[in-house]
Amino acid sequence: PGDNMLSCAELKVELANLNKAQSDIDSKKGVTGTNVVSTLLWLPGLAYTYYDAGEATKLISDRRSALTNFANGKNCPR
Repeated sequence: PGDNMLSCAELKVELANLNKAQSDIDSKKGVTGTNVVSTLLWLPGLAYTYYDAGEATKLISDRRSALTNFANGKNCPR
């Protein structure tokens, strides 16, 4: 709520924040120390890591689409 009230500059900041969040998620997927320990102690742990990352990626993608639509509607520069 309220995203449609953001200025072009604010939309740009929000989109940059989403890119950073996606990078953080991507860095936590795959073979990391935490994931290896989770797999050794609890095999479904790795599956949950990927599930959570996938859900977060979907939410980021949905928000990015909404913000991009608002930016396009306001004719914000790219």
